[in-house]
Amino acid sequence: MRPLAFLLLLVCAATAAAKNASSVPDGNKKEPPNADIKIGVANMEEVYWELQPTVEKACKFITAAGDAGIKLLTFAEGVLSGYPWWNWWTQTFDMAGNEMIGGHWVLNSARVGYPEFEPLLDCIKKAKVNVVIPMNERDNKGSQAAVFNAIVFIDSNGKVVARHRKVLPSFTERFWWTHGDGSDLVVVDMPGVGRVCGLLCWENFVLMARYTLIAQDCEFWVSPTQDIGPGWANHIKSMAKEAGAYVMGAGQMFRPAEAAKSPLATQHSGNSKWVKSMTDAFAAVGGGATTKGYFMDGGALIANPFGQTLVGPIYSGCTHCYPECPSSVRDNSIEWARDEGCPDLDGLGPNERCGFLPVTGITRPTANADDEEFIMWAVANRDEAIAAKKVSVNVGTDLIPQKMFKVTWNNRQGSHITEVDGKVSGSKPIYVDSKWRSKALKADKMHYGLNADGL
Repeated sequence: MRPLAFLLLLVCAATAAAKNASSVPDGNKKEPPNADIKIGVANMEEVYWELQPTVEKACKFITAAGDAGIKLLTFAEGVLSGYPWWNWWTQTFDMAGNEMIGGHWVLNSARVGYPEFEPLLDCIKKAKVNVVIPMNERDNKGSQAAVFNAIVFIDSNGKVVARHRKVLPSFTERFWWTHGDGSDLVVVDMPGVGRVCGLLCWENFVLMARYTLIAQDCEFWVSPTQDIGPGWANHIKSMAKEAGAYVMGAGQMFRPAEAAKSPLATQHSGNSKWVKSMTDAFAAVGGGATTKGYFMDGGALIANPFGQTLVGPIYSGCTHCYPECPSSVRDNSIEWARDEGCPDLDGLGPNERCGFLPVTGITRPTANADDEEFIMWAVANRDEAIAAKKVSVNVGTDLIPQKMFKVTWNNRQGSHITEVDGKVSGSKPIYVDSKWRSKALKADKMHYGLNADGL
């Protein structure tokens, strides 16, 4: 796609999402602030490209989350039922092999509203957890042959409340995932949580896509990805600060040796070439000798609305551990997560507002199964997101001339504006002048303990 065409697509997508935002419920009316809740990120390895076994495994994580009182849970990109790892090793002219992969891929991609999706809804309803589940979504209309890279928002009543399809799959992913149209870039209210949104993988680097969600006052932002490592972790914190939202990063869990044993890799003779290329490539970089066989190993991470790390990133195979560093530096290992995985943000000692939750009852070939797959959780509070947005608004008024600051909020939650200026409502543009700024600073000082200058 040419750059100009892609830019026009994003403009149209943002416009469509803004129009659709009027139908999204106002989270502030439904979910009051200042209530502590637990939010969680799963380091879960899918049952490679097998839909029903992966659904059953995901339900064990969801059940564990419900038992632990977690209210919002998310997983890695394409967890139902597996990222198309072969796309990095298949050959475009191997038509027979690609057709075999394609057939298996389509049949093991879920259709929302069809029987294969119902067990997931049932277990979510029983667990009473709001779940944002990334998946290979098979189109449920027309030919039912298109597969999208999607995230589906399911509330704690087991009801699908939204779905977002990645607008532009990255690089060779475009051979397997169909383009979305951007009309579903919306923020939804989820019971007992607040306003939730999400982007997939490198969509999180797209400024206009982020703006569209920020403009709708997203408070809990999920970022499922195939990316991993320090660069991605830093971007999660940057987005949290930018959006004034909790950001939940969930990375892939991928072991080439296990993927090579999957039915997709073993049942079709046409796949032998890419399977060998995959395992050879992994062997060339060490073959996971020091990472428990992982090429990608999760990196569960949660950042607060001020850009601080609440928990993580934690890597199941320790691909980014730094044990040689001083003890004051986190080594990102499972052992560290279990023993002291919560940073001391306030300088008051051990932090008990986050934790490590092993998920039991899952079948894995390794002895320490419960250690390698888990949920990292942290305590969140909508008040923090609202406070962060207030600070952002006031910073803006300090940086620009009087009456020159203009922000359009689509279906915004709005309490950080309306409580100091009752004349501002709905999705009308907000013009900030010195009189409004004075009111805002007084409200900040009174409600959030800011200093006399407001910042």
